[in-house]
Amino acid sequence: MSLEVFLEGKVSPKARPRVTRNGSSYLPKNYKEWRDYADVELRLLFRDKFPRVEFPVETATGIKLEFWGNQQTEADIDNLGGSILDSLTKADILQDDSIKHVRYLNMIWLPEKTQTGVLIQIKPLNQPITLKEIRRLSKKSA
Repeated sequence: MSLEVFLEGKVSPKARPRVTRNGSSYLPKNYKEWRDYADVELRLLFRDKFPRVEFPVETATGIKLEFWGNQQTEADIDNLGGSILDSLTKADILQDDSIKHVRYLNMIWLPEKTQTGVLIQIKPLNQPITLKEIRRLSKKSA
C-alpha cells in the first residue's frame, strides 16, 4: 500500500539559514511560515487518511513528489523536494530523510495541472520496490 496525500498551494523551496552579525542563524520569514503550515497540514493529512499506519515511517522504499500547477519556476526542483522531505520529517511522517531511510526519490513538475500543490506518495519498506517499478515510475515521469 502506498501512502498518498495532496498538499495544496505553492511549495516554498528549501532556504539556506541566514546568519546574523553575532553568529546566530535563522530561516527567512516566508520559508519559516510555509514550513509551519506544511508541518501541521502534512501531519493532519497523513494521520487522518491513514489512521492504522504507525508513524513515523521508519524506512520508505520510495517517495514520489509531483509538483502540480503554478509553482515557483525559478526554484530548483531539489530545493522544492528538500522542503517537502524536511516537513515530512518534522511532522513525524518519516523518521528521517537520509538515504538510509529513503532509498528512492522521484520528483517531477507537472505545469499543465490546473490545481497547484504537491502530490506525495510514500511506499513503506515492507513493500519492496522492484527495478521494473523504478523503470515504470521513471517512464511515467518522463
